[in-house]
Amino acid sequence: MSLEAENAGFIPEVARPLIAWFFACLVAGLLLGGFIQTNLLKTEWLHLHEIDWLGLLSEEPKGMLFTWAWATGIIALVTSVPALVLVLLVRWLEIPRGWADVLIPAFLPYFLFAGFLGGDFQVAGESLWLKFVDLIPIGALSGLTYWLFNGTPTSRIQ
Repeated sequence: MSLEAENAGFIPEVARPLIAWFFACLVAGLLLGGFIQTNLLKTEWLHLHEIDWLGLLSEEPKGMLFTWAWATGIIALVTSVPALVLVLLVRWLEIPRGWADVLIPAFLPYFLFAGFLGGDFQVAGESLWLKFVDLIPIGALSGLTYWLFNGTPTSRIQ
């Protein structure tokens, strides 16, 4: 058997999780970009369910595209090493796929950002912990995107 034939299965095994991670970054970048752009353009702080997404895209398409690309790049840069470390940790702890793919990205950014910026900090009269609660569904949707694009095995991470 040639070396090329032996390595033929390696490329899809590596490429699929990387492509899934990229699409998860795109989803998180779109949602986080809309969240950031909406809250930077308005004086009141809006949560995800209060954002007029179609209005935002129609009013500021170039700005939204720039914010989406910027947020996607930052997310990809910031999550590249932690994602690898967390995959190794999840494998070591033998946490089932699906739960690990969705819940870790759901809660990790929330606790990192809100904890890093200080939990008692007030923004527009509301606690920072309540302001950043929108990171939980953004992370969960990006984790779900990763799980769906990487395949949805219910077994342990391989």
